[in-house]
Amino acid sequence: MMETKEQDRHWHLVRNDNGEWISDENVEFLTSVEARSLQIKAKLAGKKLNLQHGYDGTLWCYKHDLANSNNFPMDKKDLLNKIQKVTGYDGIKFPAQISFSISDKTLVIHISGTGVRDNMQTDGSAFEGWAISLLAWLPEDITQVMLNWDNPEYSKDKEMRNKQEKHYNRFVMRAMFFEENFEWAFIDESRRKEIDDVKRVMPLLVMNYPKSDSKEKVEESDKVNKGEAKLERQIVNALRRDIELSDHQLPVGLFKNDVKSINNYTPRGASQIDIWQLENDVMRIFELKDETNNKIGIISELLFYANTISLLVNGKIRFPDSLKLEKKNYRHIQELSSAIEHHEINYVEAIFLNYSFHPLIGGRIDRVLSILNSGVRNVHVVFKHMSVNNILCI
Repeated sequence: MMETKEQDRHWHLVRNDNGEWISDENVEFLTSVEARSLQIKAKLAGKKLNLQHGYDGTLWCYKHDLANSNNFPMDKKDLLNKIQKVTGYDGIKFPAQISFSISDKTLVIHISGTGVRDNMQTDGSAFEGWAISLLAWLPEDITQVMLNWDNPEYSKDKEMRNKQEKHYNRFVMRAMFFEENFEWAFIDESRRKEIDDVKRVMPLLVMNYPKSDSKEKVEESDKVNKGEAKLERQIVNALRRDIELSDHQLPVGLFKNDVKSINNYTPRGASQIDIWQLENDVMRIFELKDETNNKIGIISELLFYANTISLLVNGKIRFPDSLKLEKKNYRHIQELSSAIEHHEINYVEAIFLNYSFHPLIGGRIDRVLSILNSGVRNVHVVFKHMSVNNILCI
């Protein structure tokens, strides 16, 4: 056994390489793999690691040296190993489309040309979800986040490319929101022009609105979204017992100047807020996930929708003039339009509504919500979490 002196039942002394006795409260014991990894990182960082050796081959270092090692660079593999160890969940995987590294307490996220033109809810595009959840778990390792990306790799198919271009436009908007929302987030200067281009487009943007009522029943042919769509209707009916002005499927497709296909700027069609409410001076938006969906992208989706609604309420984007000519009041859109026009909305509540989270979110949900609620916006936005079971009283 390693040479020690027992002092009492709570702590021991260990001898360092100089023969001095040190309290084991001030040391951290390491496996050979951990010790080797720290030595390599220290060398790359130009720093010294005082690795100590026990008589039985045990390796250890001082806790203050280990704390300083947080400043050593971490690549994607190092970061994955650390987050798996910290969370105790080795099933966590990083997407191939995003590279992660940490240097000088800066988390660098670099997204590939395929990730930037994919749907924001996919793992390879949902950079906000990864950034916020990693920050929630590793506050001692990460104090700021830098975002960069490759040029989009579009499909050769004309129709597919058209859809991907809209996703990329929305991606750049999301990057702009990310930097504006959080003081610890910034974008690589090589992408500044694209952010400036989006800012110039913003005053021209109008948001789509429903042109029909939603169907009372889910089509049997819609196998992909059937479960969630059915659940959505159940929840809306439950919410209406307390708040009549509750509805679902609020379109958030953005267009330049007018709602025409040729002017389409971000994805349309399926791009809709799942459920929304108006109560007094509060607008609530819900991002719903059924039992089968616990992806990291729930953060990216709700963050984008919260920013979009904030801009709409503030008049930075608007509904098109054609809405005023509509005789029908599909999905309570006229009440929403009137509340915005008369400045009746003072607060926006953005709510995660689900059964379970991705382990990186669920394991630190209070911290994730705290980070989200630290964002700076023109309209007071509060992020919350509600359980589907609680709403349905299951």
